[in-house]
Amino acid sequence: ENGSYDVITSSSFGGDRTGLVYDTSTVILLNSTDLTTIGSHPIVRGKFRPVGTGGEVDFYIYAVHLKSGSSTDDKNARATEALNLRANADALGEDVHVIYAGDFNLLGSSEVAWTNMLADGPGQAFDVAEVPGEWRDNADFLAVHTQDPRKNMDDRFDLQLVSGKLLDGAGLDYVPGSFHVFANNGTHALGSAIDTGTGADATVLAALMAASDHLPISATYQFEPTGMLSAYFDENGDRTDFLLWQAGYPRSTGATYLLNDADYDGDEIDFLLWQRNYPYPTVLSSVPEPNSLAMLAIGGLDDAETSHGMLITLTEFLPDSRPIRARSASLWRTAK
Repeated sequence: ENGSYDVITSSSFGGDRTGLVYDTSTVILLNSTDLTTIGSHPIVRGKFRPVGTGGEVDFYIYAVHLKSGSSTDDKNARATEALNLRANADALGEDVHVIYAGDFNLLGSSEVAWTNMLADGPGQAFDVAEVPGEWRDNADFLAVHTQDPRKNMDDRFDLQLVSGKLLDGAGLDYVPGSFHVFANNGTHALGSAIDTGTGADATVLAALMAASDHLPISATYQFEPTGMLSAYFDENGDRTDFLLWQAGYPRSTGATYLLNDADYDGDEIDFLLWQRNYPYPTVLSSVPEPNSLAMLAIGGLDDAETSHGMLITLTEFLPDSRPIRARSASLWRTAK
């Protein structure tokens, strides 16, 4: 994708770093935090704002890497790390857009770390793929396995979890059904390389195997600007929107969206917004195919300098569900 990219990274310990790469023409990095006390690996947290928005769809992203291994000690370490991660996210407050993405190294949803991530609280996590279970070496989960595409596809290590604010149907939201593991359609043989399946062209599969011991995962998130482009004041999309504007005009103070304010000031522009959008389409909740002008990816480099990652697309929609533009950033981890 075209764009002007910038990068931030965490400190380096535990054998690797995490980081975020983002398109500065589409998202603004408001701040970043190097989290060095979560556990065995560093985690970087970034707060982003889509260009042209006023804060209503700001979002946080954690580039996650939890302890690897299958021993009881490893699982206990992951459980503690998940508690620490959730404590950090909970401290951000209520109603915050949070994406947790990266290499969780979980073997299944019976792990305490999974329970800790999904526990009640402001940062409560939800699995966008909606596939709990015991993933390791289980053919029921072929389509969500991400590791190891080179020789042994049998683990779902890479996850995207989100806070409830990204699932509430308002502002910025995950697009249902958009999650998938890149080049994995579940046709490969369990415990074999990804090129035993038909998830992508042979050339693409070969490139993925050469690049990493993890497959990228992808999800799309959409947002409709709140109180900026819509004059849909009474939730009906009809002539009464005009009457509401007329009754409230002029309004120099106290303008709200439910009164007559589509662009934060309650003036003549609100009428023009109503005029442009009327009549509203019959179906206001439809979701078109995502516009891929920009995207957010999460990935990493291992000791051999090979990468793995995830892809997130953020798309802005008009009130009639026409995409305006998408936003981008990238996350990855690097190992020393």
